[in-house]
Amino acid sequence: MAAIAFTPFVPTYCLGRGDSVPSFSSFSEISSPPAGNVILAEVTSPAAVVLSVPAEWAVGFERLCSLAAPSLYSQSRWNRIIDDAERLMADWAGNLAALEWTTLGVFGVHPHASERRQDYKGIVPQINGRRIVAITSTSVSIQGRDGHRLTIYRAPDQPGQIPLWEMLP
Repeated sequence: MAAIAFTPFVPTYCLGRGDSVPSFSSFSEISSPPAGNVILAEVTSPAAVVLSVPAEWAVGFERLCSLAAPSLYSQSRWNRIIDDAERLMADWAGNLAALEWTTLGVFGVHPHASERRQDYKGIVPQINGRRIVAITSTSVSIQGRDGHRLTIYRAPDQPGQIPLWEMLP
């Protein structure tokens, strides 16, 4: 799997806040990410490392930032999804790619019932304002402000599942 290298960006590029969205068109191809078993440490300084992510994720995230909220989402929920995707791209995307998580496993949704079909949701639609605290090759742990943790287990990609950036307005 080809991957691209990029330096993590500073959050708040999305949601029409007046910031410009970074362009991912100048990334260089690098070798496949190494296979990994378990990453349990939280990334504490993502800006100090160069991440390796599939080109599809970088380009898809850029597109996601430019989309209006699809009719299946309230504007506040859509803003939260974009914020969650932005934090994931800055802090965890390289590790998830190294652990061979798929595009749909990270960004997937059902095209017509995106909030109701839990079995079609990737990591990003399930974060819902919480923070990722640990990842492995089979699960992601997220923690809310109240300290409660939720574990999202890796599931096979579903027929008809699409990444968030393919949602129609």
